[in-house]
Amino acid sequence: PPTGGDDGDGDNGGSIDGNDDGTDIGSDNDFGEDDKGEINRTPDSCPKYAYNLLPDNMKKAYDILKAGIMSFEAEVILDNSGLTTEDVFKVIEYIRRDSPEIFWLGNNTAMSDSTTHIVTSVKFDYCMTKATAISRQKRIDESLKPFFDSVNGEMSDYAVVKKIYENIIGLVDYDSLGLDESKKMPKGNKPDDLRSIYGVFVKKKAVCAGYAVATQYLLNRVGIECAYIRGDTTEGYHAWNLLRLEGDYYYIDTTWGDRSNTDKSKSREGMNYDYFCITTKELLIDHTPDADFPVPECTATKCNYHVRNGLLLSEYSFDALKRIVLKHVGQGNFYVSLKFTDEKTYDIAHKSIIDGGDLNRVLQEANSRNKRVGTGFSYIEGKEKMKLDLLLKKA
Repeated sequence: PPTGGDDGDGDNGGSIDGNDDGTDIGSDNDFGEDDKGEINRTPDSCPKYAYNLLPDNMKKAYDILKAGIMSFEAEVILDNSGLTTEDVFKVIEYIRRDSPEIFWLGNNTAMSDSTTHIVTSVKFDYCMTKATAISRQKRIDESLKPFFDSVNGEMSDYAVVKKIYENIIGLVDYDSLGLDESKKMPKGNKPDDLRSIYGVFVKKKAVCAGYAVATQYLLNRVGIECAYIRGDTTEGYHAWNLLRLEGDYYYIDTTWGDRSNTDKSKSREGMNYDYFCITTKELLIDHTPDADFPVPECTATKCNYHVRNGLLLSEYSFDALKRIVLKHVGQGNFYVSLKFTDEKTYDIAHKSIIDGGDLNRVLQEANSRNKRVGTGFSYIEGKEKMKLDLLLKKA
């Protein structure tokens, strides 16, 4: 399935079927230490990442322009702004990056003084009427109840992020068919549902930008700082997120965690956590953020999925595999994602688990204890990232 940019069509690693014809199950089920983390979220005062990058005079323009956009004003006056056209377009871009809830903004034109070239006003076009936007927001709000019902104030911030990540992936299909159709249509000032929260929460189909704005929207709503990031990838131009969790910044790519697709020939069951709270070093293997939008160096690992759940292995042993698989199966979890600290450990683990029959032996024991799991499996390998995803089968 597409795991990259809007024009991408690659897959995260090679998938090889095992020795059973059962159904692949790839959903996680609260494995690990989700609820032992910190609770720092601030729903009433969630920081706006792009806004906080701006100097004070541009923050003032940001506030004025955003208020006008929210009110569907055709023209917004900027008195004594001191800003050039380039400055104002940067402010508008930062409003877009901070505001996934604004899905009606179309084109804009900056009006400037002919002598000083200082912007005096901005004219806005909208891709829908205010009444249509209100109606759409009502439908979005109705669709969000299951998301907010799935989290509560007792859950750690890590657990909330993980639940939202899983819920978005569970709801949405990557829309390759819609993307192909959109390329045939003439461009115009019309709603882009492939890349909006309306497309995600109501139509349940989107491309990468839709996944990213939906992730940002929900995390911001629950009080977790989350920014919208764009850039190049090995699969094409793409969108993902930067978030702050337990005091540190991480990257998260919800699109590349989803294996579903509206093109059923590309669709697969389940999800992965390869890009769940990763470092800059890990990201740069296949993502390059746009250079004109400042981002921090992300070095923390404590909220990384594999680190948090004891799935990052510095050495391989049969006992470690057995412990991990039996714990997953005992919790009704048929997706096991293993990551290794170095190539040597990866090679030993791969040879032992797949070629040496270690996983078959573990599954036979698991099946004798728990009749819900079969003895067959498939797997997704990714040597470049030193990870191995085991897709167990239901009995």
